[in-house]
Amino acid sequence: MAIWGYGLTKLATEIDVEVQRFYTDEVGPFWPSGREHLDDQYRSLELPLEPIEPPPFAMTVVWDLAAFATYLGTWSAVQRYIKAKGEDPIPALVERLAPIWGPEARVVSWPLYLRVGRIT
Repeated sequence: MAIWGYGLTKLATEIDVEVQRFYTDEVGPFWPSGREHLDDQYRSLELPLEPIEPPPFAMTVVWDLAAFATYLGTWSAVQRYIKAKGEDPIPALVERLAPIWGPEARVVSWPLYLRVGRIT
């Protein structure tokens, strides 16, 4: 059995700090219940597995800031924030990220995490 997911993107430290703050503080209260399982990489789930250690995996794309902002806008917490508050939090985040990001495209990476094992 394998369960997989991915967490926050990895770019540059300054960008990662801003995105983490946005994820936790700004839209954090709007994540649906159960999100904590993704955040802890499914470690808190009791599964009848004999663990198998998987190799590391990551997804990567090359995006400019506009493409990255479009991705962030797909987050369910962002959509719930917009519905609850009547405003989009993405433009303010983009304003904070723009001086850090710069005009170039960047490699955006999502480390994948897996729980793999044989069912016991």
